[in-house]
Parts: sequence; C-alpha cells; structure tokens
Amino acid sequence: MVTFTRGDSKVAKVKGTVFGPRLEFIQKKGTPAQQQQVMDLLDPSFRDIIARRVMPHGWYPFEYYVALNRAIVKVLGHGDEAILREVGYYSANVSLNGIYKTFFRAGTPGFIVKIATRAWEQYFQNGQLKVETHTAQSLTMHFTGIEVLAREHFISTAGWIKKVLELSGAKNVKVELGKFGPELVTLEVSWE
Repeated sequence: MVTFTRGDSKVAKVKGTVFGPRLEFIQKKGTPAQQQQVMDLLDPSFRDIIARRVMPHGWYPFEYYVALNRAIVKVLGHGDEAILREVGYYSANVSLNGIYKTFFRAGTPGFIVKIATRAWEQYFQNGQLKVETHTAQSLTMHFTGIEVLAREHFISTAGWIKKVLELSGAKNVKVELGKFGPELVTLEVSWE
C-alpha cells in the first residue's frame, strides 16, 4: 500500500456521499465481528463521525476515505486489494440506481465515461481527471495533481468505472491501473 501526500493535505477531501455505499458494503459482506474489526482500525475521530452520521453533502479528509478502504482490504479482503474493485462496483450499483440507470443506458460507453468523470470533481477534491479517447472502445483516464496518492482509491475507481460502462451496455469491460506515481496515475479502459 502506497500513500504519497503533498504538503499537509488540508485540501484533499472526499464528499460524505462516498462513504454510504462502503459502509453498506461492510454491513452486507462482513460478519458482526468483521464489521467491528473494520471500525476498530479507523481513527477515533472518524469512528465518532460514523457513529453520529456521515453527512452526505459534507466534506471529509481524504485520509478517512483511504483508511476505510485499507480497513476493508485488511479485514474483508484478508489483505487482497482486489476486494476494492468489488467495493467500487457495488458503490456504482448503489449510487447510480433509479433514474441514473436510464441516463447511463441512453449513451455510448465512451460518452458515458466522459460524463461520469465529472463526478470526480463533485465527490473528490484531490487532483484533476481528464479522459483521452483512443478508439470507439478504449480510453485512458489521466489523474494529475493528486495530493493524496493511494492505490486503494484507484483500484476502487476501476470497479466503479466497470459498472458505469456495463450500465451503458458495454461488454467484457477491462479497467487496469496503468501508470501510478505522484505526477500521473492512469486507468486504461477498454470494452466491447
């Protein structure tokens, strides 16, 4: 697990809405003992926020998001980061339910990814995202200016993007972590 932080990380934040599907995932996939183990791994101030209620429209330190992902990997994934693809996929399925599903089915996969990437700015204050289209069935997502760099975040994002593309009708979706460094992170995306 790699984390790179520029400065004191006062800027990197995540919107509270992002935590809901993750906490629901923990409840659905974990035993009561595992749920408690995940909570025990979190900072007491974050546990207090969860106990009171994470405000969906509030902004929280990005480090809380990273810590929750790492606790999920440790407890529910038994150390395997691959569980975060499942978390991202689950999160997209929960978050993009209802009216959003109709919207995603109306566009082409490439167009939908470009639109969906606008969510980055609405849910994460941690860098910029640009999409480079290669063909009608492949693209690269470029993340730059990342203040808090954590593999866990991008692995989860890969699962989220896979679900988004499937909602738009794409088949055999592949989302792979390409470059990973403090200056640039890429996700290589392809589908049929």
